[in-house]
Amino acid sequence: MSKLKGVAVIVVVYNPHVTDVCDRISNYDAAVDHVYIIDNSSKNQEKEFYKESRQNVTYIALQSNKGIAYAQNFGAHLAMDHGYPFLLFFDQDSYIKGDEIKGLLSAAIANDEVACASPSSTNKTKYSSETISSGSLIPSKKFEICLLYTSPSPRDPKT
Repeated sequence: MSKLKGVAVIVVVYNPHVTDVCDRISNYDAAVDHVYIIDNSSKNQEKEFYKESRQNVTYIALQSNKGIAYAQNFGAHLAMDHGYPFLLFFDQDSYIKGDEIKGLLSAAIANDEVACASPSSTNKTKYSSETISSGSLIPSKKFEICLLYTSPSPRDPKT
């Protein structure tokens, strides 16, 4: 599968099992332009995440658990600052195949009114029709509209 242009993945982690996360990131890395790993752990795990050479992966250690919303916003701002028109959010234990990412992107591109495209979640016994943040693809311009109603953007992980 060729890379999907314009898509940045934001993966929020907290005390992750690095090998498992890296396996998932390899899948995203092959499918999209860039992957941002935002780490809410107190321990900087940059060396573990960069054992394999990845040019389109950025690891940011927040140095403490600032919460998933803060970490997602932090990653979104990085991606938007680098001009990515689509943001795809995951947590450390979520997984989606590259062709499923393509489906989400197609849904968002097909209709300019789409604010969020999300896969169905499963829990092995039933499907849910609810949207969850993990696996949600959001056009940056829609995300920016939401930011007009929130506090200033996080930029420095030390704050």
